Amino acid sequence: MGTVSGTTTITATPKSGYRVKSGAEGYTVTSGTATVTNNEDNTFSVTASTDCTIRINFEAIPTHTLSSVADPVAGGTIDLGATSVREGSTTTIEAHANAGYKFTGWTITGTGATIDDDEAASTTITMGTADATVTASFEAVVTHEIKWSVNGVIVKTENIEENTAIDFAAPVSIPTGYSFVGWRASTLDVPQNTAPTYVTSATCTADAIYYAVLAKAPMTVKTYGFETSSDDDWTISGPAQSNESKNSGSYSGKINTANSYVTFKNKVNVTNFSFAFARKTNNNNYNVYIETSEDGSSWTAVSTYAMSSFDDNGAYSLKSKDFDGKKTLYVRFHCYNTTAVRYVDDVSITYKTLSGYCTTVPNEEVAVSAAGFATYVSDFDLDYTSVTGLKAYKAVVDDQGAITFTKVTTVPAGEGVLLQGDEDTYSVPVVASSVSAWADADNAFVRGTGAAVATGTGPYNYILNKKNGVVGFYQAAGQTVAKNRAYLQSVTNNARISLELNDEVVARIYDLVPAISKGGGSVYDLMGRKVMKPAKGLYIVNGKKVIVK
Repeated sequence: MGTVSGTTTITATPKSGYRVKSGAEGYTVTSGTATVTNNEDNTFSVTASTDCTIRINFEAIPTHTLSSVADPVAGGTIDLGATSVREGSTTTIEAHANAGYKFTGWTITGTGATIDDDEAASTTITMGTADATVTASFEAVVTHEIKWSVNGVIVKTENIEENTAIDFAAPVSIPTGYSFVGWRASTLDVPQNTAPTYVTSATCTADAIYYAVLAKAPMTVKTYGFETSSDDDWTISGPAQSNESKNSGSYSGKINTANSYVTFKNKVNVTNFSFAFARKTNNNNYNVYIETSEDGSSWTAVSTYAMSSFDDNGAYSLKSKDFDGKKTLYVRFHCYNTTAVRYVDDVSITYKTLSGYCTTVPNEEVAVSAAGFATYVSDFDLDYTSVTGLKAYKAVVDDQGAITFTKVTTVPAGEGVLLQGDEDTYSVPVVASSVSAWADADNAFVRGTGAAVATGTGPYNYILNKKNGVVGFYQAAGQTVAKNRAYLQSVTNNARISLELNDEVVARIYDLVPAISKGGGSVYDLMGRKVMKPAKGLYIVNGKKVIVK
């Protein structure tokens, strides 16, 4: 070094694997007189009294052994980045849990040794001034078997760790014609038409089975509005006027709203609510709301629209709110304004209806007595196609009192049918797809109510019965007809309607006109008309069917 005065700083640069000795051992004044301070950061402060020579003293950095322990040994293994590490240097450590175990944390022994993150399975340690040992702690994983059932079949089994959240994911596939609507922890052995309570979140604490709740589909989607259905579905309250003129012309179904409410009166599973709205003035100070209610009295705004978001000069703007369709709500449109005229072109609501909530696609148990006949009515669409030994017939009465029993295979919910088969209990599948409703004129069966049925005065009521060994429909006389049974109605007043059934549409059975039932030699066609000169065909003679060839 050159000539210096006062205090100067000397910087030492150790080679790899070496370090400056600490304290006074880190330097030696080999000549002259000087005061030296070891700053412990590879720098020295020197104040010389005379010319002097200073030597910096280095030493090799000690290396220490790093070892590992798995606790318990069966819990897992450990990977060390190095087993011989210099003081102050770092190396990686990684814990690998064996099957049935999980890593829970690190501990380290050894003077001065530290771990960057003692909860991370992969982390870094810094070696201290002595040999060190890292211990990876493992613990046995407690799992529970969670099963998922769809239509009575276990479709997935999971071993889920105790006290962790269960993922209630929708099933990959469900029976054709049904919709998946949620999971529950118990079965619905009897289908119901009201939505059950679903399990949407849970912590795994024990073995469990969750059952997919299915609803008969396709879901019926309906849209109501001033343009698409009767205004009877809506309640318009406040100073609203219907059939208002807008600029030019009269718009049927439009309303002029001012601080008014347009409410859909039915509580349904709403999927969408919308309205087309036009401003007549430039007043921007008021809002329009879409509101919902669970009880029809307490309302909450779910979408709010400022007046400025609607077009001026009578041009309609469509606003819409989507819902998940799973929660039944009342919905309304609320125009909050008391000074300016507003026009609503159309208000509509779209919703889903589900029926037959169940955890397995159900069958209905239908009994036929020893008489070989029964009537039946179900709350669900039924399919008799594959039911061995059982036939179902609907009945149509014409204006002359003739009854046609027609064989059917699929029967809409609520429709009565006549069943023919041996004495037995038959398992009839619930239809997994939509069955078209029958018109009133297509079926003369009337569902029982659990109350007594009188004879009637036109139409006349007939109940399936057996008298004197003859099965037929006899005039009602105050008998009780259960809700799952049916009776016939006819415009003709007679004692009995006989049963002669052929497959398909062939058989036409009549109210008993005396000349037909008792004979008398007359010939009648299948419309009940008297025939003087019968041609080829099927006729009724003396109460029996006769084929003329």
